[in-house]
Amino acid sequence: APDAPETPEIVEYNSTFIKLKWEKPKKDGGNPISGYNVEMREKGSNNWVPCNSFPTKGTEYTATGLREGQTYEFRVAAVNGAGPGTPSKPSQAQKAEVPMYAADAPDQPKVEKITKDSVTLSWKKPANDGGTRITGYVIEKKPADGFV
Repeated sequence: APDAPETPEIVEYNSTFIKLKWEKPKKDGGNPISGYNVEMREKGSNNWVPCNSFPTKGTEYTATGLREGQTYEFRVAAVNGAGPGTPSKPSQAQKAEVPMYAADAPDQPKVEKITKDSVTLSWKKPANDGGTRITGYVIEKKPADGFV
């Protein structure tokens, strides 16, 4: 039987799918690898569940039908004429959720009003909110000479 493939990596995800990729095993056991069995488990469980009914041919797989908010781990076993080999180490745990990214920067601040104690600024919100509601802004200042 073949050696274990490299640990699968998460390459893309959302609330209903997680896409994996992995490197083939270093040794095929003397027979060509015909495919890969992919298994998943909910984080904290010891119960590995098959993802595919038949070995997948390539070194990528998309697990679908996941429960939003649940965290999953994946492992892969290469299959050849002798059967399935040792499974890989589990992937990093990944929650099935819509990914969020940092928002783009807002427009350049505009000075609206200056007093001896304060300054009032305004700006346009970023075009891209990163996939979630913007909850605040960080304002920084520095002396007029530019030195801190």
